[in-house]
Amino acid sequence: MIRRHRLGNLSSTDNTGWRAYQKTLRPISKTRRHRRRFPVWQILALIIVVTLCLGYGASVTGIWPNDTSAGATSRNKNKPAPPVQSIDRQALRRMLAHVGPAQMVASTFSIESNNTRYQIKTTIDTRLQDAIAAKLRVAHARYLGIVVLNPATGRILAMVSYDRADPSHNICTDNRFPAASIIKIVTTSAAIETCHLGPDSTMTYNGRKYTLYKNQLKDRQNKYTRRVALKDAFAQSINPVFGKLGAHRLGREKLVAYAEAFGFNHQFNLDFTVAPSHFSASDAPYQWAELACGFNKETTLSPLHGAMIAAAVINGGKLVEPVFVDSVTDAAGMTVYRGKVHTVQQAIDARTARTLADFMRNTISKGTARKMFRGYRRDRILSRLDLGGKTGSMNNNPRYDWFVGFATDRPSGQSVVVSAMVAHENFIGTKSGQYARIAIKSFFRDLFARRSAPVKPGADKLKKG
Repeated sequence: MIRRHRLGNLSSTDNTGWRAYQKTLRPISKTRRHRRRFPVWQILALIIVVTLCLGYGASVTGIWPNDTSAGATSRNKNKPAPPVQSIDRQALRRMLAHVGPAQMVASTFSIESNNTRYQIKTTIDTRLQDAIAAKLRVAHARYLGIVVLNPATGRILAMVSYDRADPSHNICTDNRFPAASIIKIVTTSAAIETCHLGPDSTMTYNGRKYTLYKNQLKDRQNKYTRRVALKDAFAQSINPVFGKLGAHRLGREKLVAYAEAFGFNHQFNLDFTVAPSHFSASDAPYQWAELACGFNKETTLSPLHGAMIAAAVINGGKLVEPVFVDSVTDAAGMTVYRGKVHTVQQAIDARTARTLADFMRNTISKGTARKMFRGYRRDRILSRLDLGGKTGSMNNNPRYDWFVGFATDRPSGQSVVVSAMVAHENFIGTKSGQYARIAIKSFFRDLFARRSAPVKPGADKLKKG
């Protein structure tokens, strides 16, 4: 008997057909059961979990940080660098507040501040510093301060300090010392610009050159009256001439205005602390006379400020702030501070500055600095230079002795200014002008030696390449 089965469109007439049909149904049913057991969203969730686990394992084992593929390199390049914490001048002054003169004469030194170690690179020329220090004669000195400055950039090239009682005291930045006749630079500037005086203007005085009595201030002329050109009165530092200018022609307001134009009573924004030089005037004409010629103890000056005044004369009248710190780097080697030149103000007109420079040259050739620079025209180094200066002195127990001046190499135009102050005790030893001469010769000897040094073989090839 034949049995017929009808399932949809499929029919079978025997057992063999039935078994074959059952075999085709089994895989389909298994697939349907699996789909019911693992829905699509569960499969996607499983893939995400596996991917996260693999990523965590790679980060822990350090596989990705060591990846050198192009994608990894791009990621590292695009990663921003940590910001450099720069410091300003005020912060730098606090850092250098307790640094002594022995440390400040080095080309580099380190200092710790706020748990960070900084490397300070200074503007000091150590060869020049050592050359001046080797020539010091301090047997009869109580104080000594020498500053050498590049007038164009304000960079401090040397600072030599000596204090018999306190070696940690920096004389170069101290403002306690009477300015003496250095103030005549200020008075002369005021007289040229406000009284319309020139180098050959005739000045008169009675009595001795280096005294200042009230009867010498009387505007009188008799058979004892002496006549002198203004440029010669400056070169010879004649007190009564400048006393009369202060008392009769300049007065309080002009004297104070020009002193402050040159930086007196001004707190400079330097990278280290310098006490301001002091200048004040009362309403008494005789005191104006004292101020104008420097015949008083109240007008004070630091050796560093003295160098700034000399620099203004050959800078066309511009008062430039000194620079001591060239750069500061932190522990990571990143530059956090860089020194730069800054003009404080135009102290005097450029034409006035040129006239003053001529006055200071006259001081070297036939004025009060003549003996200290004797024979300079025959000297191998000094004869090549344009020299100018101003001296000052005051017997005030100790005897203060000043020189501020400049030296310029004529062919190259390279200049330096020097300020030197010596406080002598019982005996007068090496004078300030002699130290200035030593400093000038040391600087230009080294400069000329470097300029004439032979070129090393192959140096031109390196330069071309």
